[in-house]
Amino acid sequence: MTQYVSITADKATFDRLYAALDAIPVLARERMKVLTEEISVTASGHLLALQPRRKTGDLSRRISRTPLTYLPGGVGGGGSYGSIVGIKHGTDAHPLWVEEGTGIYGPRRRRIFPAHGKTMRIPSDWADANLPVGRSRIDGIIRSRKRGEGIRVQSYKGQRPQHYFARTWALTQVTAEARVHSFNFFPR
Repeated sequence: MTQYVSITADKATFDRLYAALDAIPVLARERMKVLTEEISVTASGHLLALQPRRKTGDLSRRISRTPLTYLPGGVGGGGSYGSIVGIKHGTDAHPLWVEEGTGIYGPRRRRIFPAHGKTMRIPSDWADANLPVGRSRIDGIIRSRKRGEGIRVQSYKGQRPQHYFARTWALTQVTAEARVHSFNFFPR
């Protein structure tokens, strides 16, 4: 035989109980808004931390986060809050080149050749940061170079992919899942 629990209360107690039950969706939506804001701030922080460091600061200037906005649901209601974290479009595809690689490391898998003429110049700031000074072998050719001096090459193998964007989203996903599991949607 099944036993039932009987609850007796006055009308004021039931009114408070119904009001509390009605407030749950509103409270959950407000807490989800806070959580979404926290995750978007965390994602932009991860992107800034994991980006490759270079002298120009080009990638740092392009990293952006939109303000939190409400995205309405369709006919059935619903809706959610969202924020976009990413890299702003510029005049070139530099962030994409850094992410995917160039030359033999990029999608085309071939060396980079000059668009015009027989050689191309590698600027001194890039050469100082990436190539040894003095006598060295660069792309199979022995060269001598002084600090502050660029070099001219007939072709270049390119740069390896950095995958900073993919690592950012993997780290953000793990962080967001942990945050959702630890988030108190109904504080006392």
